[in-house]
This record gives sequence, structure tokens and C-alpha cells, in this order.
Amino acid sequence: ENIQYSSNLETFTSFTDPVSETDVFWANELVGQINSIISASFQFEMRYDDDFSSEVQIKQVLSAGISVNLY
Repeated sequence: ENIQYSSNLETFTSFTDPVSETDVFWANELVGQINSIISASFQFEMRYDDDFSSEVQIKQVLSAGISVNLY
């Protein structure tokens, strides 16, 4: 009820060299409401693009937010 998870996986493959040049982008997000004021989220992204780098790139973000009603 207070927690949401979403995941998105994208792949791209060239027709000329399909096996060795598959690009992958995978994004995950976990969002939760801690109480009526504070929420938090965690994002994890993984990217592999052989045209740019032969290594897997990873990005992680942890965030928190405060929401207040003024009325």
C-alpha cells in the first residue's frame, strides 16, 4: 500500500552483428511513504553499451522528501 516498485528493461540489438553488440538499459525504482510527512526512494540503473564502454555502468540514488500541507 505504501510501497511501490517499478522496473524497466530495454535492449537494442543491431541486425548486422546481433550477438556481440547488444545494448542493455535496466532501471529500477523503489518508492515508499514512511509516514504522513516523509517519503523515500531508491533508484538503481544499470547500463551496458559496447559502443561507449566495455564495462557495465551503474548509478544508485537514495533520496528522501518532506511534504507539508499549508492549508
